[in-house]
Parts: sequence; C-alpha cells; structure tokens
Amino acid sequence: MTYPQPDLPPLACFTTEYPPNTFPALPVREGEHVFAWFARFHDQAAADAYLADRRGSEPVLVLAPTARSLLR
Repeated sequence: MTYPQPDLPPLACFTTEYPPNTFPALPVREGEHVFAWFARFHDQAAADAYLADRRGSEPVLVLAPTARSLLR
C-alpha cells in the first residue's frame, strides 16, 4: 500500500469497513479491500508530475471537481 508523499498531505483517507450492511436500500460491494486518499494539487502541472512519477505502480484513479464544487 502506497501513501501520499510527505509534501502532499492528504485531505482525507478512507479504508474498507467490514461490518455487514444493515441498510439494504444502499447496496454495498462486499469482499473488497480498499485504501483511498484524496489530495489537492497546486495546479495541473503538479498533478501531472505526480502521476508521471507513479506510472507502473498501483492504479491511480484521478477525480476532478465539478464546475460547482468548492474545491475549484
């Protein structure tokens, strides 16, 4: 498991929760083991440089804020 670089502090970290789903209206995938972290880059160039360093390692899913997001 790879954690963010020290100079790129995470905004949030999430891990898999294993208790049974007690709310059937919200389907949950079982049997998955996940660690997800979210970070914000200063600009697109910094994000591109970080991703270039990560090529060949664990998969990276890149999310972008929507037009109305406060993260823009």
